Amino acid sequence: MAEPAFLGIDIGTSSVKALLLQGERLVSARSRPYVTEAPAGGQARQDPRRWLDAVREAVTAVLSAQPAAGVDAIGLCGQMHALVPATGDGAPLGDALTWADQRAEREAHALETVLGAGYLRRVTGSPATPGYPAAKLMWMREHESERYQKARWFLGAKDWVRFVLGGTVATEPTDGSGTGLMDVSSAQWDPAIVQAVEVDPGKLPPILPSARVAGGVSPAWARELGVKAGTPLAAGAGDLPAALAFLGPDPGTLLVNLGSAGQVTQVLDPRTPVDESVQVLAHPHPDRRIAMAALLAAGLATGWIESLLAPGDGAVSAHDPVLFLPQLQGERTPTFDATPRGALVGLGLSTTGADLRAAVRDGILLQVRELSELMAGGRAPGRVLLAVEAAVGETWAERLASALGTRVHRVGWSSPSAHGAALIAQIAVGARGWSELDVAPLVPADPDPGAVPGFERRMRAYREVKAAVARAAAILAGTGMP
Repeated sequence: MAEPAFLGIDIGTSSVKALLLQGERLVSARSRPYVTEAPAGGQARQDPRRWLDAVREAVTAVLSAQPAAGVDAIGLCGQMHALVPATGDGAPLGDALTWADQRAEREAHALETVLGAGYLRRVTGSPATPGYPAAKLMWMREHESERYQKARWFLGAKDWVRFVLGGTVATEPTDGSGTGLMDVSSAQWDPAIVQAVEVDPGKLPPILPSARVAGGVSPAWARELGVKAGTPLAAGAGDLPAALAFLGPDPGTLLVNLGSAGQVTQVLDPRTPVDESVQVLAHPHPDRRIAMAALLAAGLATGWIESLLAPGDGAVSAHDPVLFLPQLQGERTPTFDATPRGALVGLGLSTTGADLRAAVRDGILLQVRELSELMAGGRAPGRVLLAVEAAVGETWAERLASALGTRVHRVGWSSPSAHGAALIAQIAVGARGWSELDVAPLVPADPDPGAVPGFERRMRAYREVKAAVARAAAILAGTGMP
């Protein structure tokens, strides 16, 4: 009898990633990209139908590479904080608003004024945030009232895909905790927040445990994907919580996750106190929580600089001491402020494209250091794991070790989120238990002694420049004193 096989699908910010596991062995993996439409005014939209196209292409490519493997269950994860208004049969009503859409800043402030920042932090684990669906729903009701009223369901990215594949409407606690509407302690929609947002609670999906079967693949989609009709679909998780599931439920270790955005996270016992500027999310394991500090532009920043440079531009070694601030989308942690902006400081006539590339990479790592220190309460971090997507750069582990001044272990898989989704599917059908999860394959990287002093100088400059640029950005936005 063939060993059971489990499919993990990650509906990410820039691509779908699919992989097939047999036991702990990665059999095959594929990805398919799509684009984010980001016209002026803080918009960041995606056509959900492109997600389905990418799922179809990635999954069929994975299974064609291993034609003898049947699929016993499927786990899905995906970009968090997206909002998909959909009809009763799953048709999307226009584009999804992704996590990067910042148009609901005024609504986020209004929600915080009504309920109080303390209440929101205590109940949801986060202040009101423009990128969260709670504020997006308020914005959509005001500015896109027709599709708001037509919607039967308001869903996240992976929940909408699962609904289309199998017909079951549901979410789970990790994506629920990324909406700004869920009580993290009870894993239920909070009545006071739902009332303040003025959303019909009947349009919010039921919340199931992450490792619970939520329907099966329909006959039509089974033919599209090349799996059996009725193949179980796990409720799954948001992309970051899925990556943490992949690393096991033990508390304490810091995970630095760098994709289009980035996060510094730590698995916690629910009773562990955290800094008030750090967000708290549900973990796929019901007895764990996730403390998270977020940067909004990692791969987005590297993609941005590449879009401005010609291929191979400035291929010589970087030599100019240029400093980059990566707040291209504002700042999530610690200020939760959309006003701050990025900057390049130290430009000269001799600055090359290589200098700019190096500055962007190191600026991202300096922000990671800032957030790591915040997570550790100002103490040196303990064990640090790095999960990095190819869109960011596969060779960053040693550089991050130098920035932090400590050994970093790079996770040895290219898609921890999709891998975690497949593991959650295994747990959902009883093929594995939480206690059987092991830490992922790790590749150690040590600091470069010659680079550490330079990072210390850059970190001092980063703090000085960040404060000055934030004041300048407020003036330019008309919100600061001249």
